[in-house]
Amino acid sequence: MPDCRIMVITMLGAEAEKEIIKIPLSDSTISRRIINISEDIEEQVIEVIKSGESFAMQVDESQILNYLGQQLVEMFLMS
Repeated sequence: MPDCRIMVITMLGAEAEKEIIKIPLSDSTISRRIINISEDIEEQVIEVIKSGESFAMQVDESQILNYLGQQLVEMFLMS
């Protein structure tokens, strides 16, 4: 659960970490849930793209500080 705690601290702060520590989950449970969520999101996006007549996509990649990369993807669907 250390990775989950790092994400919570980064996104929500130290107070939220205290709450997340109370949840008894194993690393494999968290891993499995993250995989399930990402697969579900991927399926939903594919279905939306297939159902639309056309779409436009813009990708922007940048680097924060010297070592953190970030990628932004914007999609515009026309149906």
